[in-house]
Parts: sequence; structure tokens; C-alpha cells
Amino acid sequence: MPHRLRVCNDIGLSWRVQSTSCSDRPSLPGLLKLMTLYETAAYHLTLCMRATFWPKQTQVTLEFRNLKFPAVTICNVNTIRRSKLHLAKQPLKNLIETLEHPMQGDRNGHDGSRRKKINFTVYDDYDYYVYDYEDDLKDEWIAPHEKSHQAVNAFERMYMKESRENRFQMGHQIDDMLVSCSFDGKLCYADNFTAFETPEYGNCFTLDSEKFISKAAGPRAGLSLILYMENHEYLNGITPGYGARFAIHDSDTYPFPADEGNFVATNSETHVGLRLVQIQRVGYPWGDCEPGREFKNKFNFTYSRQACVVLCEQHTAITECGCYIQVADGITSLLDRRGATPCDTKEDVVCVQRVLNSKACQCSYPCSEDAYVKDSSSRQWPTAMYANEVDYRTLHIYLSQYNCSPSNFQHFFLISSSLNLLKLVIYYEDLNHEMITEDAAITVWQFLSDVGGAIGLWIGLSFLSFFEVIQFGVEIVDYLMWKCKRNRGVLSQ
Repeated sequence: MPHRLRVCNDIGLSWRVQSTSCSDRPSLPGLLKLMTLYETAAYHLTLCMRATFWPKQTQVTLEFRNLKFPAVTICNVNTIRRSKLHLAKQPLKNLIETLEHPMQGDRNGHDGSRRKKINFTVYDDYDYYVYDYEDDLKDEWIAPHEKSHQAVNAFERMYMKESRENRFQMGHQIDDMLVSCSFDGKLCYADNFTAFETPEYGNCFTLDSEKFISKAAGPRAGLSLILYMENHEYLNGITPGYGARFAIHDSDTYPFPADEGNFVATNSETHVGLRLVQIQRVGYPWGDCEPGREFKNKFNFTYSRQACVVLCEQHTAITECGCYIQVADGITSLLDRRGATPCDTKEDVVCVQRVLNSKACQCSYPCSEDAYVKDSSSRQWPTAMYANEVDYRTLHIYLSQYNCSPSNFQHFFLISSSLNLLKLVIYYEDLNHEMITEDAAITVWQFLSDVGGAIGLWIGLSFLSFFEVIQFGVEIVDYLMWKCKRNRGVLSQ
């Protein structure tokens, strides 16, 4: 029996012997093995490269449940009450007096629109804004926007030099402003508000209660506030308009109404509809977010990116400059400022500016955050007919403050309410809320599972058996073709 026929007859016993003796060509199983090895290496290399970039995926879901009402912060836009101005230090009094009685003209015939320059002394040894009364053609006249900015800047710095007790006493009080407060039809009171201060608006008040749970959508199930803004107490040269500033923020976070708030005007009713968006971010190494546990333990309120930046800048100023920034005195009083003085000198200002420009304070977003999408509308409020029907017991503040008798109170209220009262209604437009969740696209365990599964796929017995069946069929065809050629040769002879 020829050698080829002998080996091929034994094909069922040993295909490895046949692959080396039946032909001098590269065997099909060898090529398949090489291709399998290449595909395996390429697949695993792809898995490793994908895992190296730590990919993440975002899912958006819609949920429905009773929602906790957010914290609401309200501020009167007027920082200091006129009746309490006597408590201020003399430099602040002088500045307010100058701004409230600007020069209307001069002996050279200049009109009031071209006002002379005013001396704003801000720092102890450095006049950041120095304006005298000498005529200087180069910079004699100052644009209104620049002048207003300088005045506000100087006022805030002088205001923050007052003691904290003085600042609180000079500012508006929630007991005087709050006329009516209700949530879902249930009354709330001035005692439910927590006071804090800002350099822009003085005293601000936050309403944040765990008991405020919205079980229905719409204005009637929300928060309703009626406030008396005490317009007669406004400082003419400092406060440019009437109204309040409000901010809606996550519960137990430090509010920043000047940066994140909105205005609401007097003589109006403003409705603010909310939609909740809950955000869950993934942490390192897939993302960059801050859990906030250490922050909460240290400062006793929930982490937010804005609070982190302010505290970081203040801490850097104290460490590198030896002074603290007074305009951030409210929140930064939580830091250890022992041995530090206010940043009042020229050297302090230069050092602080260098710190702020260095962009060293890069804070991450919180891993868990509630954001609120606001949609507001307003109308004129109240009408004369509605004011005529107002219950005098609700407005007892005015009776006690102005010693008004019930007989003449109606006339007083109709005249003053249009510029003194405002109504603010905040509610959820819908209890459906979005949940935006970031997840790791490839976790460590998922990566190990993919690698193990691929290895089992390529070298498992079931996969090799599949190729053995293919190889057996190929060999049978090769044997039959060889046999046919041999028979043709015999017949031709």
C-alpha cells in the first residue's frame, strides 16, 4: 500500500501524523491555529486598550415619587437699613452720605450728568480708588458704569470692616419682612428661617425643612411667601432698585444668592416652577467627583463646588498672604483664621490677586447633586380691590411699626403696598424627575470576565473539536480526489 494511502487510512487515528506526511504544503489546521492566535491577541489587546482609558457611560431615567422641597434663600437687596445707619463706623457713614448727595453741578457750569470725582478710601495704606476734586482733563469725567462699580466695591469693603454683630443689626430682619409664609397650605414662621450674611445683600435667610415634602404638583402644593421690603429704609446711593434676591439650592448646602440667584420685584407676584434633575457621577478612576464626606464632617454642611472654591481661595490667602479676604467673611469664618488679619494693605491686595490668578483652587463637582430647572412668570400684584380685602391681622407688622390706627390703615396700605410688597410662589411643575447616572463602562471584574471568557472561547475543547470536524471533512475530500486521479491513471494504461 502506498505511503499516502496508508496514512490516510489511519486518518481517524492520528491527523497529526498525516499533516506532516501526506503533503509538503502548509497544513490547514496550522493556518487556522495561526489565525486563531492572531485573533486572540488582537481581541485581548483591544480589551486592554479600552480598559486603560477607563470609559464611562451615562444613563437617563425618568422616575416618579414624592419629592423633598429644596432650600430657599431670600435676601432684601438693600444691605443696610437707613434707621440703623448710626451704628456704622464714620468712614462708611461718610461714603453713604457722599453717594446719596452727589454734586449736581459746579461753578464752571458743568451740569449734573458730568459729576466730579469722589474719594473712595478702601485700604489702610493704599487708596485703591483715589479721586480728588482737582480738574484733570485726562480723566476728569468717569463713565457711569465704572463709577457705579467703584462705589459698590468700596461700600462692600467698608461694610465688611464692621463687626459681625453690627452688620446683623444694621441689616433687614426676617421678623419685620415676613408677612405670610405657607407650604402646601400649612403655615410657616420667621423662626423656621436661618440667618446668614453676604457682602452684596447683608442679611439673608434660608428656609430649609425636612418636613417640606411635595406630594402634588402645582402652586397650591408649593411654598408661598409674602414679604414687606421696607423701601423707606433703602439707601439711595447704594441700592439701585426695589425687591429681593432669592436662590433655590440643594438642601443643607451653603447658598450663594449673588452668583446663583434671581431677582424678584416688588409690586409683583412671581411664580417659579421647578423640575428636579438628580445627578449621580462616577468617581476615580472613571471620573472626577468629590464624595464630600470629609467636607461634611469638617464644615457641617453638604459639599458644593462653589463652597469648595471659596474656602480654598480663603485658605490659600491665609496660608500664603497671612490675611483673609473680608468680602468672603461669611462662609470663611468656618476656617481657622488665628493670627490672620483682614487683607487691607497694598501688599495684601497684590498677594491675594496673585493667589486668585494662579487658578490653584480647582474643585470637582459633587458625586451626588440635585439640580433644579426653573421656569418663572410674574404679574402685577396686588390690585386695589384685593388690597382692600386684605385681612388686617395678617399685616399687623405695619400697624405696630407705624402706629397706624385701623381707621387710616387702609389708606396707608393702598399707597405703600405697590412698592413695598411682593409675593413669591415656588412649586414643582411635575413630580416626574430625571435621574442622570454615570457608570463605569468596563469595571475591573467585567474586564477579567471578558478576558477569561475570550480565553475559554479560543482554547476550549468545544472550539478545537469544531476545527477537527472541518479538518476531517477536508482530508476526506483530499483522499477522494487522490483516489480518483489514481483510478484514471490505471484506466489510461
